Amino acid sequence: MKVYVLAIAAAMMLVCAAGAFAYPTIDTGATGVVALPTAEITPQGTLELAVDHQHGPYDWDVALTRASWGVAKNLELNVSHARWSRQNYWDEIDQGGLKYQIPMDFANVAIGASFGRDKWASYEADATKVYLAVSKELPVTSSVSARLTAGGLYTRWDGDLNNVFEFTKPYATLELMLGRGVMLGVEYRERDDDWDLGGEPISTVLRITSQEKPVWVEVGTTNMSWAGESWGNQRGFIGIGFALGD
Repeated sequence: MKVYVLAIAAAMMLVCAAGAFAYPTIDTGATGVVALPTAEITPQGTLELAVDHQHGPYDWDVALTRASWGVAKNLELNVSHARWSRQNYWDEIDQGGLKYQIPMDFANVAIGASFGRDKWASYEADATKVYLAVSKELPVTSSVSARLTAGGLYTRWDGDLNNVFEFTKPYATLELMLGRGVMLGVEYRERDDDWDLGGEPISTVLRITSQEKPVWVEVGTTNMSWAGESWGNQRGFIGIGFALGD
């Protein structure tokens, strides 16, 4: 707990009038809130990098490394690597994908897909994800704005031992931009009885972006793993990210 308190204190020290940066999610690396994608994308010519740490179930230490790159106008390339470790046991997953944004008068719309490979010590599985997201930014007060996202996520998990999970579920996210670089976010996905091990997948995050340098820090909780399924309870995470390029 002391680590997360210190992370919040460090975040507050960075607060100043700031612009926003894209955020590579802890799942596929696609721009989003915590684990679920929004219709926002990394600007063309910009590379966003993020690293987070999480203490997972059964005393696992989880390292989450992601990147998103604006490779062209309205097109984002995203990659992620996650590794669990505990003594001599390990699990890691690599994922990569593309997201295309369709700007519209009423909102932003994005479609995306990713493919990944999960490798346990004695087990491997393929992960395929396809999603559609619609994001709308709304003014709340003169200094506060909100971004609402509604989306649908298709997931297929195909393991070596004929363990196949497949579902399509709706999800929603809310981001509150409070000014001075402060963002509060929450996300929710409808639970799948076969895939999710815990309750309804929910995440919350406090993210603070600096004006002086293209850097942000964050602290939050989620019951979603790097693979996207829910655990039995919420787990805290801390992280830092930065932007390169335009």
